Amino acid sequence: METTLLFKTMAILISQLSIVFIGAYSFIFLARRATLKGVKFFGETFEAHYNSKGQLDLLHIPIPEEEKVIKYNEDGKEIDDSIFGTLNSFFTLSLIGLVVATVVDFPIEGKLALFTFHTLSFGPLLGLIMIQIDENDGLKAIILTLLITLLAGFLALYLGIDFSGLLNYLFYPLLALILFSIARIFYTFESSTIRWSAFGGIIIFILFLLVDFSILSSADKSGINDWNSAFIIAFQIYLDIINLLLQILDAMGN
Repeated sequence: METTLLFKTMAILISQLSIVFIGAYSFIFLARRATLKGVKFFGETFEAHYNSKGQLDLLHIPIPEEEKVIKYNEDGKEIDDSIFGTLNSFFTLSLIGLVVATVVDFPIEGKLALFTFHTLSFGPLLGLIMIQIDENDGLKAIILTLLITLLAGFLALYLGIDFSGLLNYLFYPLLALILFSIARIFYTFESSTIRWSAFGGIIIFILFLLVDFSILSSADKSGINDWNSAFIIAFQIYLDIINLLLQILDAMGN
């Protein structure tokens, strides 16, 4: 039985998002269990605190500077072998590999394998990011992101509203958001400025979701029906969803 482009795209997207969110929840669950037992988790120390609602809220305790063991590679560069550094390295390398795979002639099986490796590495990293804020709020952010995604899909796929024309107006807002994110590496901004930027980012990626769901709808109606096209569209929507989630988490952060 031949499946549609919509089915192929949703199969890829839902499976990869499931890996990310299950990975994040599993990381939080295991970190909580280790903390309540009074042991470290992957060499990192967490303390059990409770928020204003009485919910368990882990606090990540960085290793004191005097206890850090600095390691260097063969080129004399410092190696960050902490759990955050390791997860971030896997995430970055797999994301670069995914981007390259989408623009070159790469077998679909290899693309799916790279995508799966990426989501497996990103799940725990997302869990650690959520702990830095408040994992309870982080779980609410995931639910909010999924609800927004479902609404965007309903408008573009079910009601058939075409939002693809919005793409012409999103380049410069996205560029401004990227430049602000780079500036945050070198400068410290007030929390209110960061929060307003996050709200702007939320709007931008909601609009990108509407655009990419419209592109999927148009491609499906035009008869395009191959796994490579499904992969590219699924990856685009995946990036929209993850960036939307990160912007929501940024708006929630202190």
